[in-house]
Amino acid sequence: MAAHTCFWLLVSLAATALAQSSIIPSGLSSGFTDSLGLEVSYQGVGSRFDGIPDGSTVSATDASTDPVFALSDQSAINTRIAFLVMMLDTTDPDAPVLHFAQDQFKADGEQTGISSQAQPLVPYARPGSLGDTGQRQYSFLLFQQQAGSTVSGLPQAGETLDVDQFLTANNMRAARAGVGIVVDNGGGAAAPSASASSAAATNTPVATFTSVTPTPPTVTSQASVSVLPTSAAATGQPLPSSTLLTSVATGSPTGAATPSASATSGSSGSSSGEASSGSGAVTAGGSVLEAVSARTLGLVAGLIGGVLLI
Repeated sequence: MAAHTCFWLLVSLAATALAQSSIIPSGLSSGFTDSLGLEVSYQGVGSRFDGIPDGSTVSATDASTDPVFALSDQSAINTRIAFLVMMLDTTDPDAPVLHFAQDQFKADGEQTGISSQAQPLVPYARPGSLGDTGQRQYSFLLFQQQAGSTVSGLPQAGETLDVDQFLTANNMRAARAGVGIVVDNGGGAAAPSASASSAAATNTPVATFTSVTPTPPTVTSQASVSVLPTSAAATGQPLPSSTLLTSVATGSPTGAATPSASATSGSSGSSSGEASSGSGAVTAGGSVLEAVSARTLGLVAGLIGGVLLI
């Protein structure tokens, strides 16, 4: 009696371990039954009636052809029962992506093979054709349809499927059997989720470049005032009207020359003519003029008078 109990305990543990080794998410395999099994094969990979073992790795090239289905040997064959076969990308078990769906599969009389004459609800999209890169897990699921029922509410290939909501809408039970495969689609690791991509973008440092351009100093242009230098010469020519002569003795201007506005204006950058009292020098427009003594002027006046008398 004890040996019999231990035997069935070992069988139970083995069955549990086998179920846990499957790559099909537990939420999709909860309705699996021992009385029904699914066989999946590709052209050149597995036979139709002895399909790919659950959890096997299949090359992307082999998985590019349409799969073929059959029921397991232990399955109770009933030609009146219709099945729905679905393929999901279950790499993310919380967001399975639909790749294939076809209903009205029935036993076709060729051993345990099943086939469908209906058009696929979602045509087969091979692994890697929907942007799924890297090593990914795919689950084939077998659902039993209600007699005379039609299937509706499936998304397009590449979109996520809420399996529980779909089953409720179509009055169907959970999947009765399934097979999981692994396909390496190349192109690196599996694509990260949207939240991971957003976090990576948030933490990415952004380089900021600041252009430093030296600002040239502002140059203010000031108009210069030209002043004719005057040399003290004993000549008979009249002095230019722009020249201001100041007598050291009297401090008053001589020659009746009227200083111009440019010479007298002290604002807006113009030079001004101003006498330096007692210094013997006159400043006119910024130039220094030598003072002419009264004795020299008298001598010049006498010479001019003598010339006129002759």
